[in-house]
Amino acid sequence: MVRHKVETRLEQKIILTPTLQQAIKLLQFNRIELIDLIKREIEQNPVLEEIYNEETETTENIKKEKEFEPIDFESFFENLYEQVPISKEYLSSEEEPNIENVPCPSMGLQDYLLWQLSLMEFPEDIKDSIEYLINNLNEDGYLSEPIEKLVSEKYNFEMLERAKKILMNFDPLGIGAESVKECLIYQAQPQILKEALEKGWDEILHKDYEGLKRKLNLSNEEILSILNALRYLDPFPGRRYSKSSTIYVEPDVFVIKKGKSFEVSINEDGLPKLRLSKFYLRLLRDPKIKEDQYAKGYIEAKVQSAFWLLKAIEQRKKTLFAVTRGIVKHQEEAIEKGLKFLKPLLLKDIANEVGVHESTVSRIVSNKYMLTPAGISLMRDFFITGIKTVSGELESVEEIKRAILEIVEKENKQKPFNDNQILEILHRNYRIFLARRTVAKYREELNIPCYKERKRSEK
Repeated sequence: MVRHKVETRLEQKIILTPTLQQAIKLLQFNRIELIDLIKREIEQNPVLEEIYNEETETTENIKKEKEFEPIDFESFFENLYEQVPISKEYLSSEEEPNIENVPCPSMGLQDYLLWQLSLMEFPEDIKDSIEYLINNLNEDGYLSEPIEKLVSEKYNFEMLERAKKILMNFDPLGIGAESVKECLIYQAQPQILKEALEKGWDEILHKDYEGLKRKLNLSNEEILSILNALRYLDPFPGRRYSKSSTIYVEPDVFVIKKGKSFEVSINEDGLPKLRLSKFYLRLLRDPKIKEDQYAKGYIEAKVQSAFWLLKAIEQRKKTLFAVTRGIVKHQEEAIEKGLKFLKPLLLKDIANEVGVHESTVSRIVSNKYMLTPAGISLMRDFFITGIKTVSGELESVEEIKRAILEIVEKENKQKPFNDNQILEILHRNYRIFLARRTVAKYREELNIPCYKERKRSEK
């Protein structure tokens, strides 16, 4: 006999508001990509206006302004959307360094994902499974084959399923999915968009929005909200890391040394200055528009979309500035002298300082460049894992590799050291604890043959 019961359950859920969803999407855009996005939005949204020059207040302008009641736009949406205060502390009033476009090869998808994996703490078997899946991704960012076909003696189904769920949380979100539908559903927020993709996939594919409306019992406003949110989902998250073309990059941030300190500023050269159209804002107050529900709904949707974009751009700038300042604080020597002076730095170190999640830091440094006194570098290159020494301090992997190279160069060529002996010397002379397999791994990465081959080559 089937019994039904009603119970009360308290649970916590993370709900991404449209503002936060768009802000997360914009985090991974570099300056050039952001400019392209803004230009597309200006073309598609009449409420967004580009400011071409600073307008001066004249008597005629002031008279025109007084003809209309001023609109408190912040309070207009205060009950609907979270507010992000606008700050200009990161805008430099001085002229930014003049630098021409620098051609450089794009970063591969696998390289970017493996870099993220190296900065995360997982059991070795899970890390190994995630790396296995990363190496089985196609250029679109999907698994080349279903999980069932990737199962082997070393990787069972449950292990790969667990690894896949972790991988899909990497940046870009949804990477490692097995289909476009699965990828988009994983990216989708809020719940209404996720439900629309799950239950109305065929209607969305065929642009049957009336059918979607009937199937899910949605209002016109909800359909507009879904269509707006769909534009910010990426069906092919791997393509932006394709190596098929040369990428011309410009620094997203400048780090300039002034005296004994460093000054951080955001590169906004060529970035369109935006504002909300006063005409459309006033039109919302027009009694005739209020009577036309379709026109009113259309304008409100466009105003909301424009408002979200402005807030998302502002949040991106604030986060980029804060993360850059955190990097500079930890890597002053590398900023001034070059990457060979890097110190161990993890994503979670900056995340804890800035007060954001590790994935946010990962996204904001993705595919972005920093111009420093030592030259132009990828922001991600300032993050490097470290090994704890006996004293508890972190030693960078690069420093450990240099120590291994130094040991091998000074060894007796007739009696070269094996990995265990190198391990003992690292402990005794450099006060560094490592596992033997870690020594072997770093030795192989340095292209140093094993001791038997080194001994054989000397004969």
